[in-house]
Amino acid sequence: MSDFSEKLAQEIKNTNKPLRYLAEASGLQLDYISKMSRGKRIPQDEEKLKRLLDAMECVTQARETLLQLYRQEKMGKTQWSCMKELIQIIEQDVSENVMDRQSFPKKEGTEEAVLSREKVFCFLQSMLADNEKKRLCIWTAAVKQESMERLMQMISGMACGSIDHLFPMWQNRDDENTLVNLKRLRVIKPAVLYDNYHPSFYYLKNEEENSCGLFPNWFLSEDAALGVNDAMDCGIVLRRKGQIEALKAEFLEKFRMAKPLVNRSDISEYMDKVNLMMDTGYVTRNYYLEQSPCLLHLIPVSLLKEHILIGGEDGGG
Repeated sequence: MSDFSEKLAQEIKNTNKPLRYLAEASGLQLDYISKMSRGKRIPQDEEKLKRLLDAMECVTQARETLLQLYRQEKMGKTQWSCMKELIQIIEQDVSENVMDRQSFPKKEGTEEAVLSREKVFCFLQSMLADNEKKRLCIWTAAVKQESMERLMQMISGMACGSIDHLFPMWQNRDDENTLVNLKRLRVIKPAVLYDNYHPSFYYLKNEEENSCGLFPNWFLSEDAALGVNDAMDCGIVLRRKGQIEALKAEFLEKFRMAKPLVNRSDISEYMDKVNLMMDTGYVTRNYYLEQSPCLLHLIPVSLLKEHILIGGEDGGG
């Protein structure tokens, strides 16, 4: 029995209204209502479900929960999650999301290894602080979601120089791959608001293709190279010039073959089109995101809410 069927069956039992009355009020057959009360059927028509909930006089919270579970079941959990991620990505396109970036003092260090998550991120902070007028190369071949979120928050909140970021995306062979891509894009998106952040991606067929090395992720500055594991809680530091140059050469070769995730337009050209863009109802932006890895199209939030969010017709979530 699905979550929706179980919840609906319980609400039908709690309503204490005759099944015949519920059938007549909703337009559903009596036999169908009877089977739903035992969790064996779901309505095929959302409008009839809404009439059923009205007849049952469900409280607002129960009604919203049932509608959300129904839409989720009809769409499929993975596709539902994809759409929720897509909504969050689109809602990030507001000026309030642009943070004031802080400067941090440069710290001299002689570490050869960093053996905890806090030490890894402290070292990264010093690399970013030293990079304000320089270039930092980042290759996150295999990073866990939580660590990636913390990394992107750090990049978005610090005043730093140019950042070239290379990472994998899965090919869209199924909904699960698309969901992984959308989650990655949602995490990266806040940094996209800053002109000095340059993300590029390459395709992998699936997670099995991903790097399984001890230190698959690298951060390369002019005078240091930091290699970390997928949890970003352990890493090594290289400082010899020859080592750094070899790693950068490998990075740049891969970066040149990768596909830019963001394409930014000239600001004067962008301003010429602002009025036209505003008339269409879309959020104005001077960049667009490569849509192929995530099947990302610029769908208005209102349209998405109408189809999958509870209370979409009145703007509720």
